[in-house]
Formats: sequence, structure tokens, C-alpha cells
Amino acid sequence: MLIILAMELGISCLLAAGIIWQIGRNAPSSALAQPLGMESPAPMQLSATPFLPSSATATTAVMIEPALAFPTAPDSFSPPLLPIATLETTPRPGGIAPVENGPLDTTEQLALYIASLRYLAPTTADGIRLARELNYIGKDGHPSNICGPLSIAILRETGILSPDTSLDKFWLLDPRQGTARQLLARTFPPERFENLRTKTPLNKFDWDAFPLQPGDFLYIYAGTGGNFEHMLVVNRTDGKQRAYAVTNYATPNGFVITEVLLYDANDKTAGIFHTWTKRNYAQLGSTGFGGFEIWRLRSQ
Repeated sequence: MLIILAMELGISCLLAAGIIWQIGRNAPSSALAQPLGMESPAPMQLSATPFLPSSATATTAVMIEPALAFPTAPDSFSPPLLPIATLETTPRPGGIAPVENGPLDTTEQLALYIASLRYLAPTTADGIRLARELNYIGKDGHPSNICGPLSIAILRETGILSPDTSLDKFWLLDPRQGTARQLLARTFPPERFENLRTKTPLNKFDWDAFPLQPGDFLYIYAGTGGNFEHMLVVNRTDGKQRAYAVTNYATPNGFVITEVLLYDANDKTAGIFHTWTKRNYAQLGSTGFGGFEIWRLRSQ
């Protein structure tokens, strides 16, 4: 298998009967204690170079989720996005262990998880259907390049972002570009979101010292040796302090969108972050050697 899909939830039949909630946080800015290896990106440095990995140059050729040629879905393909009220989860051993003292309370974390399940697309044909329904670049959307719109759709669904937030502007987003930085600042305003950047590769980062939290929006930099860049939203954590996301990725049978384990702080060989930094898997996509950038909702 390309990854360890650790779909491990220890709750039985979570039904979200139309959970709708809105985060109306306007918390004031507060001093941020910098975790080891993390830094705040320099404000308003829009010259395209400050966010390049030290080993890269402004002319580094990096593809963002390179599109591959897959057959289009048949015109009769169905169904549409599942209403939240119809979703159930299968009991799984890992469980959902809500992060305590984080920016989202337990109810909000459950709502985020359940909303993310609306965007599962376990085959390429499913992903094409989903991309067309999101309509972020018209009818030709594809699961190979849906990561930005998909992430924003999940955050909009749960009220972390405004329902008016544009999906198409996050298609092939490049944070090195000035217009992209301005878009990110508007979408994740500093009075509501912390913004941190590390150049430590995904497979060398200390996730025990700085674990991801539900609702975190990540931009992953390819770095030297990587061949694509990626965006995702953490949708849950489990009883073993592992983090997950509903995201798109390449398999030998095409691109799919499923919930995946991102990392396991106690097992460095587990999770898609490990897979993406294994050079022998590069033909299916390699990234994370340039670290990542994170936008995290501030706690009240």
C-alpha cells in the first residue's frame, strides 16, 4: 500500500444531523511562543523569495500536484455530495480524541471531522465528480489538483472560514507569490490565525514537541528532491495523538481522496508524511523536504 490509511475511529455511528456551527472568533493577537524549529514568516515580504527553502532558488521548478491523464467520469456518474445527516462512521479502534485547550472545542472538532467525510472520493472517477461539484475551475476539475479548493471547502463547511471564501483562488496556490500572500492574509487574518513556517522536512520534524491540531491548514513545500507541493486540513486526532486529514494523493490506480494518517510520533515509518519523503515512492509523488507552513486558529 502507498500509505497507512489509519482510519481508526473508536466511536460508533456518529450521526451529524445537519450540524451547523459558525466560529465567530475575533480574538486579539497574542504573543506566540515559537515551537522548536518554527518561525513566524516575515510580514508583508512579498518579493517571492523569503519563503523558498534555503536549498532552492527562485527558478526552482516545482509542480503543484501534477495532473496525470485519467479517463473522465461517465456522464451518468452519481451520487452528489452526501448530506451530513446521512453519514455514519464505522467503529474503529483509534477513536477521536479531541485536543484539549485548543482553538476548537469538542463539539466543533466532531463537526469538523464529520464535515470532512462529505469529501471522500475513493476512486479517481469519484474525485472527478467531486471536483466538478466544487466547480473550482469549471467542469474540468480533477482530483490530482484539488488540494487547495478541497481544504478551503472543508474549512468553509465547518464555519472556520467564511462561506464566501473563494475556492478557485486556492487552486495551485503558491505562497511565494505576492498576490498569494495577500490572499492568505485576507483568508487567515493574523488577529484570528497564527502563521508559522519551518524548513525542517516532514520526516525529521518533532511531532511530539509540536503536534498538529484539528483545523490546522498546512502548505507543504516540495524542497530539494520533491516534485509537488500540497495543501491539507487536519480533520481529527486520535487516542494515540496521531493526526489525520481527508486529502487527495496518487495511487497506482490514480488519484483518490480519502482520510489518511499523516504521522505517528511514536512510529517514524507510519503515515503519509513518511511516504511522501521516501524517495523510492517518488514516482507517486514526493514532497515535504522543504518543510511546511501552518495557519492555526487562535484560542480565545
